[in-house]
Amino acid sequence: MARVMIIDDDEMFGEMVSDLIRDMGHEALAVPPLPGAAAGLPPTAPEVVFLSLSRPEEENVEILGRLRSLPDPPEIILLTGAGTPEGAELARSCGVWDALSRYSPPARLTLALAQALHFREAKKAGRSRRALRREGLVGNSPGMQRCYDFLARAADSDAPVLILGETGTGKELVALTLHANSRRAIHEFVAVNCAALPAATLPEALLEKTRQGTLFLDEVGELPFSLQEALVQRLRGSGLHPGESASFRLAAAAGPALESRVAAGGFNPALFSLLQPLSLTLPPLRERPEDLQDLVLYHVAKLCEGYGLPLKGFAGDFLPTLRAYPWPGNIRELVSALEQAVTAARNEPTLAARHLPGPVRHQGRMSLGDGEEAEAPSGAAPEEKPDPRSLPPLRVYREKVWAKAEKEYLQQLFTLADYNFPAACRLSGLSQPRLYALLKKHRLNRLRKSLEK
Repeated sequence: MARVMIIDDDEMFGEMVSDLIRDMGHEALAVPPLPGAAAGLPPTAPEVVFLSLSRPEEENVEILGRLRSLPDPPEIILLTGAGTPEGAELARSCGVWDALSRYSPPARLTLALAQALHFREAKKAGRSRRALRREGLVGNSPGMQRCYDFLARAADSDAPVLILGETGTGKELVALTLHANSRRAIHEFVAVNCAALPAATLPEALLEKTRQGTLFLDEVGELPFSLQEALVQRLRGSGLHPGESASFRLAAAAGPALESRVAAGGFNPALFSLLQPLSLTLPPLRERPEDLQDLVLYHVAKLCEGYGLPLKGFAGDFLPTLRAYPWPGNIRELVSALEQAVTAARNEPTLAARHLPGPVRHQGRMSLGDGEEAEAPSGAAPEEKPDPRSLPPLRVYREKVWAKAEKEYLQQLFTLADYNFPAACRLSGLSQPRLYALLKKHRLNRLRKSLEK
């Protein structure tokens, strides 16, 4: 059982989140977001803090500083207003665990809490791979496990890192994860698209801005040749050699054919050598099919939250159609297809193959041997406006909302855990008796029977 604090000036919201946390089997304490709130912590400090950004920025920074100064600092989840960017900015600059909208579905809040607790437990146990903050990296295939192991090792070093991979494989996200897990996480992460740099300009001001942070050179293979030698000279004076104190961390990304370009004279060998101390090649999506479902669940939830839509389910033809497509554009193409599906479905509760882009649907029909696309239900009938005279008391209404959220959470939880009961317990932070009782409470007999086999 974990200790969780909610710092929010909305008493009702704080109590609703507290109820949700208690239902997960954890202790919860809601307090107002006063600058001295962290100073009034209970004798046993919380393990996770939900912090609402409802006060001026300087007060938020003060509270974060107090929490960070505790002997055993908690994991922090920021709660922002709808569509406000300050949470993401603070999350990046202060190294907090996550930043969510206060209007996120309850299942999103509980999932963030479960992941933060899992990270904290693994960090204390000293398991480097499990303790890695993934920053949106999704999947547990062998290729991704190698990636996590590499990042856990590389985060403890200041050596330059070269990230190779096809377009859309997530090279910038990997660089951001490297930065977030390093000692430089409190400083700037500056991304530069090398293909867009003027051929006669070396961005000295940019290198100065990156001081003590991480400089990420995206598409470094497209850097104009006239700049490559100048960049080599500039980087050689930046502490990137053994025995020197590095003023910033260098990470670069390129396509998988960068080495062949060096051999063909299309890329400066000195710059290639400078980038080579640590090198990682990301697997394309077609080589990690076991990660597809997790990627779809993660990005559909994120897209629904971004569009202010309820979390959508999947028709029977949706995932098979996605699995049948080769995804030459990798994760970037997958996310684009999912966004098109979410916007095409609008208020329909279920995503089906017919909502996907034409090329994906066509490949699915060809691979699955279907002559025609399967039609998914067109959605629920329009909801009738409730009679104000029949509106239930707040307590009753709240219980119904939380019950629905709990059931949705359990269904998502077991999908993510691949119906593995111990894995579901670890991910949710619930004890086995508590999790089994929740399955019984919500009459999820199919899940219970699958666990009893």
